[in-house]
Amino acid sequence: MLKNFDERIRELFDEHDIDYARVFARSSNVFYQNYDLYVKKGQEFIGRLLVAKAKSEVDYSNPKWYRNIVFDEDALNKLSQLFPERQIKTDYDATKLLKELGSDALSELQTRLKGRSIKNEERR
Repeated sequence: MLKNFDERIRELFDEHDIDYARVFARSSNVFYQNYDLYVKKGQEFIGRLLVAKAKSEVDYSNPKWYRNIVFDEDALNKLSQLFPERQIKTDYDATKLLKELGSDALSELQTRLKGRSIKNEERR
């Protein structure tokens, strides 16, 4: 989604003769990077409109893209291992699974955790 947003916003800025700069900055957090857009003074209004347009076109605000907001990376990895058929990669995927399981979520998790520990013991 971010790749699609970046490609689309560059297309839109170029089509509308917006002078812009893209800035990528590192952080001390290895899982985090800044991406900033700057437009020439006087072009801010059209720039904001084009950003909103690009975001809507690439489904930017859809929760299915969220990661590590509800579930940390370890929880997502564990759920992905316990439910390989679900291909859990995002908070949305994990939340959808738990919603579908409903009141059976805890017992299903326990069953899968027990099954996994039995397989690990058999390997030893």
